[in-house]
Amino acid sequence: QFRILMTPYKMSELHSRCMPNYQNWSADYYRTLLKAKNSIFHIEEFGFGFARFSKDEGEIIMIMIDPSFRHKGRATLLLKKLLDDLKSIGCKKIFLEVGSNNEGAIALYVKNNFEKIGERKEYYSLKTGGKLNALVFQKVL
Repeated sequence: QFRILMTPYKMSELHSRCMPNYQNWSADYYRTLLKAKNSIFHIEEFGFGFARFSKDEGEIIMIMIDPSFRHKGRATLLLKKLLDDLKSIGCKKIFLEVGSNNEGAIALYVKNNFEKIGERKEYYSLKTGGKLNALVFQKVL
């Protein structure tokens, strides 16, 4: 039996709630990403994880967890599913960027053996007009 756990509209709305200071991605943009051949999504009722790949490299783009479901291991679950999928298609290195102020996400990635390999100054544009640095992490599979 097939059931839709989250529509592109709901994904966009969750993105906005999880990252209120950042530019939101529209439902149309999520719809396009869901159809892309190099996209991997894991969608649950509590949130979703999104990665993409090219040849033997993968990139974790985002993990969004509904605030009412946080701190229950759900982000770890989605991360592990994405990593398993990326490994199964031959990815040898996984990259990601995370806002330098996102302590929860940084702790998640460090706990899962990602290592910081760099920093991108003023990488993220905030709705306020400000900028935020991104930390770049890598995991070798």
